[in-house]
Amino acid sequence: MLVNFRLALPWKELHAEGEYSEEGFVVFAGAKCRLEETKAINRAAKKVRKTLQKKEILTQQKDTDDFLTLGTDHIFKTPSAAACVVLGRSANGWTEWKYKDGRTLDEVKRNIRE
Repeated sequence: MLVNFRLALPWKELHAEGEYSEEGFVVFAGAKCRLEETKAINRAAKKVRKTLQKKEILTQQKDTDDFLTLGTDHIFKTPSAAACVVLGRSANGWTEWKYKDGRTLDEVKRNIRE
């Protein structure tokens, strides 16, 4: 069962949607990701962001945009890796990604298994 999740920082105009599957966590094209990384980003997330930017998958569409846009759907190995790339900082994807009713990915997956 696939369930869509949302991650947002409204004051930064960041938002992303995705779904959890057996292959990993897919973040959908059009996601708005933090432009600048914070000091709290881990090395692995920094490397993934750099790779996505080099491949022009994660780009600044206009010079005036203060965010990066994900150009295609992208599968991350974990929900946390996906959250880190979107937020530009270290993050626990199991608690950052939320279902439309506010439940976390962790809560929804736990309920699905029961």
